[in-house]
Amino acid sequence: MKHPLLLTLLLLSGPALAGPSSDVAQKADEVQAEHCPKLEADRISLAVQSMAAVSATWAEVDEVYQDRGTSYLLYWRGVLAQCLNQDEHARDDLRAFVAAAGDVAHLQGFVQDAERRLRRFSQPTANGAASPVGTGLLGAGLAAGAAVTTAVGIWQRSEAIVTGNEVHRAPHDQAELQLLISQGTTHQNTATAMWATGGALAAGSIAAFIATGTLARSGGLASRARPLPTFAAMSDGQTTVFVIGGLW
Repeated sequence: MKHPLLLTLLLLSGPALAGPSSDVAQKADEVQAEHCPKLEADRISLAVQSMAAVSATWAEVDEVYQDRGTSYLLYWRGVLAQCLNQDEHARDDLRAFVAAAGDVAHLQGFVQDAERRLRRFSQPTANGAASPVGTGLLGAGLAAGAAVTTAVGIWQRSEAIVTGNEVHRAPHDQAELQLLISQGTTHQNTATAMWATGGALAAGSIAAFIATGTLARSGGLASRARPLPTFAAMSDGQTTVFVIGGLW
């Protein structure tokens, strides 16, 4: 479902908005609605995957804006930057959009929303940028969680090996054999799940540490035009796939 403001803009502007700018604005609207709430989720793997989706869409919006210069894309680039907790970057884009929109009638709904977002921003730190301390602590916590879950996975894998050796070590009756096989399968499945969880936590930790560095040395978004690096780990229970986006 389209954002009411976006729907109004499309209806009022008609063919004038057709093309890449319209397409990427609609995609930004959909991604913002679907993924931005998930960045606050308790499940770190879900949050990291949503961060990757938002960051990739930010890059698409930026690419079209750099090519076309469509002013309302500044609004969407700012909204997505805010979603990624890049408040200084979001503030720059939203302010630029408000200035560029002027008194254009069909952009006033977006202007009002941009001004509301600007009012809600927290005060910047002394150096004018968001503090990297929070993301650094988050990265450390996720790294510790990754270490614990990986260690549990290694232990469960060793238990699976011991159980497997027991199966072949001596003759067993049917009941004992079934019990050993069940225990070995449980140990192996637990090990796989722990490794997948550890991979997701490690990916989140890497993303947080990179974000810390980005915040510590961040400049204006308009001059750098780079999204937040993101790492996502996804697993089907047997194979863990790492997705990397937004690197430079």
